[in-house]
Amino acid sequence: MSATLEFALLLPTKSEKELNQLVDGLRIMFWYQFKSDYKEQVGKDKQFEDHLKLYEKFNQLWQNHPVKSMGLAEVKQFINNLQYSEQDVYQARKDYYEARRGFSATVKVDEIPFS
Repeated sequence: MSATLEFALLLPTKSEKELNQLVDGLRIMFWYQFKSDYKEQVGKDKQFEDHLKLYEKFNQLWQNHPVKSMGLAEVKQFINNLQYSEQDVYQARKDYYEARRGFSATVKVDEIPFS
């Protein structure tokens, strides 16, 4: 028996969209730092034979990061406490997705682990 799929039109509030974009930008910044911190492990440690496995480990940590449960004001304060600006976070996100668009011309989007 198949379940009936229900559709709805949903539009996030401007604040929800801003929060989602800032959290996504932070995820990207954390990933780049994590990848840099552990690049020596890739290929040397069977646990991290490639970047995909390294991202899987990162993602486990990211899913439990406190920023994932913060509201907009808290995320903005978190960014400020790290001495970054909101613009820095937006720019990291923009740069990542622009690079990804160029990369996806040769690779299927499904093959990219960090989405």
